[in-house]
Amino acid sequence: MLRNALVTSYRTIVNNKTYTIINLIGLVLGLTASFILLVYAINETSYDRCFSKAGLIYRIIFTDTKASSSPCGNSMLKATLAGKLPGCVSIARIVHESNIPGKMKINAGGVLKETSNFICADPELLNILDIRLIRGKAGLNGQIRNPVYISESAAKRYFPGGLSLYRVIEFSNSHRLYHLTLAGIFADLPWNSTLKADFIAGLGFQEQLLGDFMPDRLELFRSFNDFSVESLCEFSPGTDIKAVTMMIPKLMAGTGWNEKGVRVSFQPLRDIYLQSADFWNDFHLTGNRLSVYTYSWLAIFILLLAGINYAILSTARSALRFKEIGIRKVLGALKYELRLQILIESVLLTFMAFPLALFVMGLIDPRITGMPDYTITMYASNLPKYIVLFAGITLLIGILSGLYVAIYLAGLNPINALKARFFSPKKFSLSKVFIGFQLFITLSLLICMITIYSQIRLCYVNNLSISRSGIMLIPVQPPDYNTYSLLKSKLEKTVGVLSYSGTSLFQLPANTSITVKTRMEGYNDMISVEIVYIDRNFFSALGIPIEMGRDFDTASINRNEIECTLNEEATRVFKLQNRLGGIFNGANIVGIVKNFNLHTLHDRILPTEYIFNPFAVNTVIVHYRQGAEQNVIRDIRKAWEGTFPNKPFSYSFYRQKLRSAYQKENNFVIAVAIFTILAFIITGMGLFGLALLISERKTKETAIRKLFGASNVQIIMRMQKEFLIYTGIATAFAIPASWVLMELWLKEFYYRVGVSIWVMLLSVITVTLFVSAILLVRTVKVLRANPINALKYE
Repeated sequence: MLRNALVTSYRTIVNNKTYTIINLIGLVLGLTASFILLVYAINETSYDRCFSKAGLIYRIIFTDTKASSSPCGNSMLKATLAGKLPGCVSIARIVHESNIPGKMKINAGGVLKETSNFICADPELLNILDIRLIRGKAGLNGQIRNPVYISESAAKRYFPGGLSLYRVIEFSNSHRLYHLTLAGIFADLPWNSTLKADFIAGLGFQEQLLGDFMPDRLELFRSFNDFSVESLCEFSPGTDIKAVTMMIPKLMAGTGWNEKGVRVSFQPLRDIYLQSADFWNDFHLTGNRLSVYTYSWLAIFILLLAGINYAILSTARSALRFKEIGIRKVLGALKYELRLQILIESVLLTFMAFPLALFVMGLIDPRITGMPDYTITMYASNLPKYIVLFAGITLLIGILSGLYVAIYLAGLNPINALKARFFSPKKFSLSKVFIGFQLFITLSLLICMITIYSQIRLCYVNNLSISRSGIMLIPVQPPDYNTYSLLKSKLEKTVGVLSYSGTSLFQLPANTSITVKTRMEGYNDMISVEIVYIDRNFFSALGIPIEMGRDFDTASINRNEIECTLNEEATRVFKLQNRLGGIFNGANIVGIVKNFNLHTLHDRILPTEYIFNPFAVNTVIVHYRQGAEQNVIRDIRKAWEGTFPNKPFSYSFYRQKLRSAYQKENNFVIAVAIFTILAFIITGMGLFGLALLISERKTKETAIRKLFGASNVQIIMRMQKEFLIYTGIATAFAIPASWVLMELWLKEFYYRVGVSIWVMLLSVITVTLFVSAILLVRTVKVLRANPINALKYE
């Protein structure tokens, strides 16, 4: 029976080429889109599950009295807790690259090259994370002075000729030389590790760096007041983590830690990637849990569209199979046999689309993988998951797509089937729901896409942003500010440079800044004020007009005076509109500038104090003339090499930084746009196939109407009336649904667009015209046919 069902299904599919092609295209698009999104979701949820002990590893989280949490605490915690926590096998402390003073450089073949992913850690880290050593052995901290472990890829990158164990490697940090001994080469950490490390030195090296550059920080590092060390703990199986957490305050008694009101908790290693968005001072790679949910739901919606598309066409085409079903029933076919036959046909067609979907996925994979912060690479470690999931999805879509048609056709009365009675309006009710659901998804996606695009456009073009054209950012690091004035004098002579300045922000838009609580005279509450140290000409370099007052006086430093400029928000909050020459936080107010956003539109513009302090500059801002970009870069590079001969020259453009700051939003709108187009294609194919069937079934009716004087317009409107009603019903549900979804998404932005009625109206008109155009194409073809020939149609 199974063989006969397969042969019959194959013949049915081959003999109905038009509908097979339409269904295959819809299924291939739906399966491809869902596979891509599900690969992304699998990859995102697999971070840190690559370690063999991942389920036993936790990191310590510190939460203060304001519910602000950080994974970085003090280095003394290990000595206090080691051997006292039940079930704790070992503890490893990590100092990430951002908390190491200065920038490490390695002497590779006589050339100093900047390193990346340089961390300091306890030797237990190798065992906890089960890091495999290709050469060397762990636990040499007590036997070798300043040991360092290097990843396999870093060793090949910096020393292509090879490295011998226990070789002394020279590193540089802010013109000081350090000699570390190669203790081993380890296999690169897996791609789905949130911890990135190419160099692992001991914590003793961190103390040495602090002693050389920040002696006061060294004392702090050795106390309970420090927040620069992350601690990973390995527990034995079956350990009650909640009970261990409750013991910590007692173990910390007498250290002064409890009086600070800081609570300690444990976070599973496997939760770091998707559940650390609210932590500060976190240097692990993190993802976005909302993105995983969003893309997973998009995959489900696209699959539903493809499955519904098949169900609609199969339901409509089933009217042409009434006689077949009736004859088979008369000849003794049972209901379950007919249902099995139709389900096999559906599953067979779906599995015909399966290899095509994988092929299309392979074609577009490199293009999507090239997007920043987004990858769908099919990693070998997850290959079994991919195969099982993809095959399961294909089978499920095949069954669900054919289930309704199988149940309906198998339940037909054989007498009615032999008379080839078509569906009554009641029987068509589920098909109407299918069509309405397709239009609902398509319309909702279109409204969301336009709204998201409008918000992102606002992020780039708004009156709160700085001028983003022709701005170059050059990072400098202490003690580079000692020769900062020499660099400025060379920039002044550079052709094409319109203005230049400096700031204490690490980058623009700022991801870090200083925010302090200030209480002014006459105010009882403490108010948050953002502090930014800048050099003269900062506002002119960024194209920000000074509304009142003047720029800074460079001679004020010699007079031991502190000058500041406030933004309009600060003058409004503290009622300082007419206080030029007054004092704010100990600084003389010399100017007021319009509000502009140093951050992204996610954040509100705070009262901001711009303090004149060129000695705090770590980023040089260069505003250059459009069209002179290459010459300016060449001349600034020469000026830099003459000023900082031992430091590599690096730069970035503000427009690139701005684009990176909104990378997540850019990726999101691209994804929504792609799936909106897919929704239009799949829905359009379904409507075209349905219109094809309806026009075939109504050929004789149309001919009779034409003979009795009905105009083409009347016939067209009659054909489109029902589908326009479906569009209206879909609109009634899509508008509130998309409005709620967009309100939730827009809450991430402080400055945002509204969900516009015009956007909704435009979307409704677009979908209506789309539906009408598809039906019109088929209707016009029927109208052009000779009615005499049409009356012969059976």
